[in-house]
Amino acid sequence: MRLCTWNVNGLESLFRKGYFADFVYRTSPDILCLQETKISRRKLAQWSISTRDWNCFLSICKTNEGYSGVSTFCQSHCPLLKAEEGISGFLPAECLAWNPSRSWFCNQREIPIWRETAYSVGYHFETTENSELLTKLDKEGRCVIVEFPFFILFNVYVPFDSSDETFEYKYIFIERLLKRIKMVLEGGKNVVVCGDFNCARERIDHCDPEGIFQNKPRGSLFESDSCRQLFNVICSSEGPLVDVFRYFHPERLDAYTCWNNQTGARKTNFGTRIDYILANRAFVENFITNCDIFNDIYGSDHCPVYIEFRSIVSLSAESLHVERLPPFCCQHFPDLLGSQQSLKDMMKISIHDKSNKIVEMRPHFVEATAFNRTCITMKSDTSTSEEGHSQEGKYDDTIRLPTKRNFEKSTSIEMDTFSNREYSSTVSGSENCFHVTKYQKAKEDWRKLFHNLQKVPLCSGHNEPCLLRTVKKKGANLGRKFYVCGRPIGKGVEGRCNFFLWYDNRDTRS
Repeated sequence: MRLCTWNVNGLESLFRKGYFADFVYRTSPDILCLQETKISRRKLAQWSISTRDWNCFLSICKTNEGYSGVSTFCQSHCPLLKAEEGISGFLPAECLAWNPSRSWFCNQREIPIWRETAYSVGYHFETTENSELLTKLDKEGRCVIVEFPFFILFNVYVPFDSSDETFEYKYIFIERLLKRIKMVLEGGKNVVVCGDFNCARERIDHCDPEGIFQNKPRGSLFESDSCRQLFNVICSSEGPLVDVFRYFHPERLDAYTCWNNQTGARKTNFGTRIDYILANRAFVENFITNCDIFNDIYGSDHCPVYIEFRSIVSLSAESLHVERLPPFCCQHFPDLLGSQQSLKDMMKISIHDKSNKIVEMRPHFVEATAFNRTCITMKSDTSTSEEGHSQEGKYDDTIRLPTKRNFEKSTSIEMDTFSNREYSSTVSGSENCFHVTKYQKAKEDWRKLFHNLQKVPLCSGHNEPCLLRTVKKKGANLGRKFYVCGRPIGKGVEGRCNFFLWYDNRDTRS
């Protein structure tokens, strides 16, 4: 059996561009854990997250639509017992109140919290804990827990620390996760934890541990990060869990799972390993046979990580005395009732959408339509009858960029240039006037903007054109522009050189 984890950085984009289909066909996972799905509740039915051949457990961010979110997919042949949302148990179990007409849903007037239901995994914190803060953490959609017969799976997305406030937020999340893991282990259960921890454990897992390329303040040692220290408490030789990848590949270098897309760092493999699969040592030694990284799978700024474990004896729901799937399963969502489809159908839709993407028009065609003040009449879907006469299709009442297929089938594009005035186009026998003078104005504005700009300098290291960037960090230089080497960040001669030059605004046209 195979378990995969992947920070997809937007599940909708992954489906639309066809990357998800390629991923599933190549990896064939039995259990799939995704982070940063960014799914909103109103789009659940559109993407049909609930499928007939997979059971899905989804946690959606409840405070910011389209942010964060994790989901765990299990093939229908994988027996499971319970499932709950969040690491604290204090999060309201809203799914239990979605369909109270079913006898096996909770019929309480008020929505119970997970620790009060019979469907929770258990091993929760004491009620004296800061329930308000923990509930706030869980409302961001950062954890899904699923209990299988032989282990309990935590799918987590640890907060990113971009400031002192979010750093404390991240520390508390890791601290509470560690505490919950210890309680599960003390209960005699095996534990598997996977997801994006937004933290590299050791120097070997980071391309720039000294912070030279990231301009970190001197004296801030890699090991001094308190979140990293806490994370290593989980995975130390005396800790409760094992970093499964390092268990099988203790000395592998340049094994990264995340790269900066803005700097093109994946081309030079200048990244970090922040996506992990952790498990207690007994489970690793007795069941797990391999762990590795799919660094050639694209679609996100992360790549998938997987483990393979020995086939555990297949158990039926009847032998486990499980009457039905937990109510947290997406197939019970009222938003999705009647819309379930197979995962293969979802991938076909994904591939179809990818093949029908609108292609970019050639530069001369764009210039003619946008800036040369022309009127375009497109004869689309032109075909020839058996008698040899051309049969013209009806004109559309809107001007659209053609798809690749229709662009090739179009037999003529008539462009009539008029004088400087308003233009009209006859569409389907009726006159539909539209103004094109604004395109001419836009062209003139762009011409003025780029007429006398500062000449792009060449970097000193490679003698190649530089890139113009803008300072986004708060401070005296916020918003100021500068030139840097155009190559992606990385080590050696193939990486970006140290060239730097401030952009001189005085050279621009006033």
